[in-house]
Amino acid sequence: VTGVQTCALPISNTNVLTVINLKNALQISYNAQSAATATVELYNLNGTLVSANSFEQQNAGIVSLNFDVKDGLNTGIYIVKVQQGTQSLTKKLALVF
Repeated sequence: VTGVQTCALPISNTNVLTVINLKNALQISYNAQSAATATVELYNLNGTLVSANSFEQQNAGIVSLNFDVKDGLNTGIYIVKVQQGTQSLTKKLALVF
């Protein structure tokens, strides 16, 4: 992944999912409503899961995760899904290599 691209999806007045493209990684930030284990999943537009990662217990409040982008992904549009406890956030993302 080259360059830096930021985008934010408002979920409510208090919650935004922000994704920043870094070289070979995504930096994902959001406001968690409760402490829980977090998972990040990356889907292609066909709905196929192409990459996933689980993160240890995350506190409530602002959470920032670095998600390594799996080798072999092509430039394209993907859906990022972040889940922590009962909270689930999704965002469309363009990856450019």
